[in-house]
Amino acid sequence: MNGFRRFFESSLNTMAARRLTGQFGLAVTAAACLLSLLGIPAVMADTATTVAEDPGHDMRVDVGLGRFDGKYGFDETTTVDVLNVSARRYLPRGEVQVSLPYLWLDGPADVRFISGQLATTPGGRGQAPAPGQPGPIDDDTEPAGERRKESGIGDMVLQGEYYLMTGTATRPWVIGLMRVKLPTGDDERGLGTGAADIEAGVGLIQRFGNLDVLGDAGYTWVGSTSAFDLRNVLRLGAGVSRPFGPDERSNAYAYVENRTNTIRGEKDRRSLALGVGTTVGAELRTHLSASLFFGLSSTAEDVGAYVSAGYRF
Repeated sequence: MNGFRRFFESSLNTMAARRLTGQFGLAVTAAACLLSLLGIPAVMADTATTVAEDPGHDMRVDVGLGRFDGKYGFDETTTVDVLNVSARRYLPRGEVQVSLPYLWLDGPADVRFISGQLATTPGGRGQAPAPGQPGPIDDDTEPAGERRKESGIGDMVLQGEYYLMTGTATRPWVIGLMRVKLPTGDDERGLGTGAADIEAGVGLIQRFGNLDVLGDAGYTWVGSTSAFDLRNVLRLGAGVSRPFGPDERSNAYAYVENRTNTIRGEKDRRSLALGVGTTVGAELRTHLSASLFFGLSSTAEDVGAYVSAGYRF
């Protein structure tokens, strides 16, 4: 989500309406592009923004910076800093995007990213293995209480969206999503999974009065890794957004998401995202957003923050 992330006027064919419908996606995509990495809200990005809105400017580059802190169901706190760079190409009925994060990981010695969430080696940190699962896979599992600090490139995400149905004042937008996560992060250093994942999803967005409502769902086929007994992930999300300011170029939003835990026997991961987004500049090609994240389950982050800036050219 990876956007995570559409304001419907009576005439959706106007440039202003197209621009506004992109704001929900812009803000929540901060949540999304994040991750597929951290498993934070994933929704479609700028789905009402197409080549037709601004011919000759069908590319956009975004840079985002975030910090996420919490225990994630462990005994010790883990902090993850993220610098995410993404590039997208707008198409007449969709868009394609590539994202690559740089990660700083500070946590228990055996913590690592596993298919979009933090996990530890089975039996690590002095824990007993999950029921029916073997003990530690590696003989050199680090003792409990030790810390690890790692940094480097994380897993690359390729994403495509297609507008299955364009919306009107009385009909929702319906957007199809396909996302592929490639194992570019170093799994031995805990910065990646060592396997590719594939997600398919769908989102619906509709205006009700002065509010825009989003519902989305996705299913991820998780790549296998020998150290963990993993399962595929079901993701469900819902959000609401309200535009404000001149020409309603800005918005405030709230988005909640639940995803099943890819580690068998662990609780679902649930998070709340609150944020604002805006489009600025004489030609309205600069996009800014800021989001706060709050964990609603013991396996999610306790708190997180993410800011991003993008430019269309």
